[in-house]
Amino acid sequence: MSDLSAQIHQGIECLNRGKPADAVKIFKRILPKNPKNAELQHLTALALIQCGREKVGRKYLDRALELSPGLADANNTLGVLLRQEGRLDEAICAFEMALQSEPDNLRALNNLGHLLSGANRAERALEVLQHLETLDPENGVVQNLLGTSYLYIGELKKAAKCLRRSVTFMPEHSGSWLVLTELDNNISDQDVSTMQQALVIHKNSPDDISKIAAALSRVFEQRKDYSISAGYLLQANRVRRSSIQYSIDKEELVKREIAQLMGSAFLDQTKKQTFGGPTPIFVMGLPRSGTTLVEQILCSHSRVGGAGECNSVYKSLSQVSKSRGEDFPGYLVHWNDTDYAHLGQHIAKALDKISPGNAFVVDKTPSTFNYVGLIKSYWPAARIIHCQRDLMDCAWSNFKIQFAEGNAFAYDQEEIVRYFHAKETLMAHWRNVYPDGFLDLSYEKLVADQEGQTRRLLNYCDLPWENACLDFHKSSNTVTTASSVQVRSPIYKTSLKAWEPYRDFLEPMITAFKPAS
Repeated sequence: MSDLSAQIHQGIECLNRGKPADAVKIFKRILPKNPKNAELQHLTALALIQCGREKVGRKYLDRALELSPGLADANNTLGVLLRQEGRLDEAICAFEMALQSEPDNLRALNNLGHLLSGANRAERALEVLQHLETLDPENGVVQNLLGTSYLYIGELKKAAKCLRRSVTFMPEHSGSWLVLTELDNNISDQDVSTMQQALVIHKNSPDDISKIAAALSRVFEQRKDYSISAGYLLQANRVRRSSIQYSIDKEELVKREIAQLMGSAFLDQTKKQTFGGPTPIFVMGLPRSGTTLVEQILCSHSRVGGAGECNSVYKSLSQVSKSRGEDFPGYLVHWNDTDYAHLGQHIAKALDKISPGNAFVVDKTPSTFNYVGLIKSYWPAARIIHCQRDLMDCAWSNFKIQFAEGNAFAYDQEEIVRYFHAKETLMAHWRNVYPDGFLDLSYEKLVADQEGQTRRLLNYCDLPWENACLDFHKSSNTVTTASSVQVRSPIYKTSLKAWEPYRDFLEPMITAFKPAS
């Protein structure tokens, strides 16, 4: 081994031992004599980044890629930084560049697989992860990602097989247990014991505890042991809520401010506009109110594409207004027609990029109900579908789900009650200000009369009838939300009043929503 190689190896050993500052000293000592060594430039960048000196590290990383644009590890590091900055498309490109140079680079394959599986790109994720599986066949994390990707495209048997392999190789993998217990109704006593042991292993990890406790709750629900099931569910939600920073007071205040600002005068003062690209169909409502079901029905139509829960209005608002220095909706009082035009164009481009070439594109972000007034005020061609569901059924469905992100109110019954009431109050305001401005669609009516309500839905969107909309569950569309399993089945009624076996544990919600007995 040459002296240079020995010193580089010494620096790498420091990185592996968690001593990046020592690695920086070693790399900087040998770098002046080897300024065109791209690997050394990258290692110096990596060590600096691990020391928390990202800005300086980026200079060395840029130099490494200038010297060797295809250097796999440098592109992988760039991808990690871009992902942390939320620049996901660029991060994907960086990981892909790494794999062009080095197809078996485990770090880049892992990073790309993780990113794609959570970015509504399940088919490409499967390609990456299947290759990674050939290189590392007994990796429980890889099997989890494979299972998740199969789940998103509706391959439920393959998903269950991969998730079973995941917990075989990694018995404490909480995410795999959470989904596996939804796919497999015959979880064994040994599986239960393994999950209970995993609770102990993860005693200092709230995220893992909440997932495993929720999985155990589901198992005992399948066994109709509702008391034990409730105990685990309450544990899961208590732990999850304690780990989240969230203010229901602020949530309520924002919704009141929205209603105060956006009344009839707001509608009259804004210029109605049209934008290029697809006509958006915004499907909104409370989480678990049927938004994913409605999205899948619509996206089974030949003229409709799906953008998933892409939150296009919120993200576009954040981009267009990022220099305003105020919170939404306050800055809207300063907006003019040009601002609204920029917002509409941003949304149209974002939707067309996600689902290009369609006449209509569905954004089914539930919380878009905050922006009904904003949408109606300047983009009247947009369709708005408001999903409604029995409040107690909906509250229970929220309370028993471990969401991947967001919906922080869903882990505390009192906060569920307050959030639901704030949302209902805001929707009543929109209904008063914009009569006939959107379609109210009842989950219960859709379940009872699928064809009649589907025709009503398509008529509202000016779409001709297509039988495929009745067979939405056969669609290969990607579904990444908490309803990804349910929408792969025909419409069913078993979710109605599903909370009743847990009545003794749900007093705050039962009292608030006064369900029929």
